[in-house]
Amino acid sequence: GGVIILALLSNLIAKKFILRGLRAVALKTRSRWDDVLVERQVFDRLSHLAPALVVYVAAPFLLGQGDDQAAVDYLRRVANVWMILAGARTLNALLDALVIIGLDKESTRTKPVRSYAQVAQLLVWVSAGILAVAVLMQKSPAVLLTGLGAMTAVLLLVFRDTILGFIASLRIEANEMLRVGDWVEMPKYGADGDV
Repeated sequence: GGVIILALLSNLIAKKFILRGLRAVALKTRSRWDDVLVERQVFDRLSHLAPALVVYVAAPFLLGQGDDQAAVDYLRRVANVWMILAGARTLNALLDALVIIGLDKESTRTKPVRSYAQVAQLLVWVSAGILAVAVLMQKSPAVLLTGLGAMTAVLLLVFRDTILGFIASLRIEANEMLRVGDWVEMPKYGADGDV
């Protein structure tokens, strides 16, 4: 009960005082990037780390030592998973904000910024899932990754065309092989016209 009360109190402090202060500062500045961070709730999601940190730190003091060591370990593992998921949500929101900020610039409007961000978000969530399961099972993430090897091979076969399309778009973009206004003609597919 004491751990829950402290966690709720830290969440209340983080949301009511710290987040309000950050929002006020962001609204007063002239730059747009901080407004986008507030709009995409990056700081709001970051504030969810406060209760998890309180649970992690306060668990040994409130539950005591000795017989309750198993409960302390379990509560700390849950807090670690909470921090991993809160960090993943924060990174997800930050990547969304970076896409919006990037699309405001003239130099990045023609680049597939959103596709890159989606791949990065997928990697963040896969990594967070692997880390969360590893923490709960008290195993090394390397053990889980070796177990996922066979499943990865199957996924590569299933999503082969999607992966090849993504790699092709990266090569086209990196080498600037195609630009807006270029004439493209592919008689085999009936494609003929401007990009």
